[in-house]
Order: sequence, then C-alpha cells, then structure tokens
Amino acid sequence: MHPHPQLPYQDLVTPDGKILSIEKIDEKHYRAVVIIENVSPLFLGFSLGQEKIFFNLKSAIAQLGVNGIGKEYELSLSKREARVIVDLEATDAVGITLLPCLHPHAYIGKLFAADERRCIRSTTYLSSMLKRVDREGTPLFSLVGESSKTLHGTLKKVEGRVIAFLPLKRGIRTYTQEIHAMIPLFAHALKYPGIRIRELLRLLQHWKDSKRIVADNLLLVNTLPLYIRIAFGHVVNELLPKGMQHTTASILDPETRASGDIYEVYGSSGEELHTIPLEFYALHP
Repeated sequence: MHPHPQLPYQDLVTPDGKILSIEKIDEKHYRAVVIIENVSPLFLGFSLGQEKIFFNLKSAIAQLGVNGIGKEYELSLSKREARVIVDLEATDAVGITLLPCLHPHAYIGKLFAADERRCIRSTTYLSSMLKRVDREGTPLFSLVGESSKTLHGTLKKVEGRVIAFLPLKRGIRTYTQEIHAMIPLFAHALKYPGIRIRELLRLLQHWKDSKRIVADNLLLVNTLPLYIRIAFGHVVNELLPKGMQHTTASILDPETRASGDIYEVYGSSGEELHTIPLEFYALHP
C-alpha cells in the first residue's frame, strides 16, 4: 500500500481512490469500481448526501483523453472508506489507447463535497484577498504574472455565487506522436501516488496556434497559473458555451502553486471558447 499525504482540508475532499476492478463495455467505454480508503471522519460527504458529492478525476487522466463520471456512491463512516462506480469514457484517440491500460491499484480520483454553505458568494471577500500574501510572501489569490486589477476584473456574481471568468491564452495544447508509445508507462505510474504524471505530460505537449473550438474532440487549453490558497476552485459546466463540457477533473486544489493552467474541454460546439468559469468553495465555514 502506498500512503497518501495528509490532506489539510479533509472535510471537503478525500484522498485519491484506486481501482478495485474494471470492465470493458466497448472501445470507448469502461466501468470501474474505485475504493477510497482512510477518509477523514470530518468529510462532509458522510452527512451531505450523495447529490452533494461528486467524483473528481485526476487531471493527468483527463489530459490523456479519458473522462470519469461517478455513477453510484457507497460511503461508510465506520470503515472510513467510500466505494464509487465510475464510468470511464475516451474523449479522443489517446483516451482509446489509455483505457485498456488502466488496471486495479491505479489511483484515478477522489471525492469532493460541494457544500453550498462553503460556496463563496461575496465578490468583496475575494477582492480583499487579492492584496494579501501568506507567511512566505505568496499571494493568496492571484493570476501569475498579472496585476490584482486583472483578476478582479474577471469576478462576476452569477445566480448568487462569485464566478471568475479566467481568460485563455492563445491557441491550444496538443501531443507529439510519441504519446501513444508512452501510455502504458503513464498508466503504470498511476499506481504510485507520489509520481507527478501531469508534469511529465508537459514534455509531450506542444502549443498550436488554433481556434479553441471542440468538434467531437478533446480540447486542451491554457490560462495563466492561478494561485487560490484560500479556496477550492470548481469549473462551472453550465457557464461554458453550449455543447461544451469540462471533464470531471474540475477541482483546483488550494495547496498547489501552479493550479489551473490547463483545462480539458470536450463535446461539440461551433462557438469558440474564450474563458474558463470558476466558482469557489471556502476552506473554512
């Protein structure tokens, strides 16, 4: 067993879970049973109900062309564990290569408790964080390389919650041909939580000057890195252009300093994507 690092905000998020079993439905669809162990007894998912929790896929898997949707949840407070049935779907050709390489013991995602009481509803609160730093001098809430005024201009109130509409960089990210040969290695690395696969993927990605339009394909797009030390960020699918969806790798963790520089969108839409809409969940009540 590979130990997980201690999570600082265990009431909203669980450790990553690993595949117990996986079966093929067809070339583009697999179904996995995922077990999440050592869940904190403070995890709000035990009390909120299943309609308020969702499965958050590891971003490395989403970037490799697979989406994962939690279909059934079984949580046990006494055992401090959760079992989730996850439907895995390939969103492009790379994902079709990855799916048959996913095996038991691969860590593929975690649960997030979307507690409405923690949803940030005040633009004033977030704006006040733009000028603050932690003990190490790192901004609590900022777009790397931009002034606080730029990020403040992205904040809007939509249906009672604060949304940041992050502007995208030009072009898209795509893979070199070597990616298919590397898929078995990346799939094996998922069994070792300490390996940062997402950073390795960058070695096989390159920028392409292209419109950000999805047409039954996976679209990898970039914003500037976002620091959000005071909250979890969550991509709001309903505010994307019609026909587009973000993968379930939709949670931005507060402990990473390079969170949110790449997003995975799929579907079919004639409208070009210009911004990523994020809502926020406070770390404390």
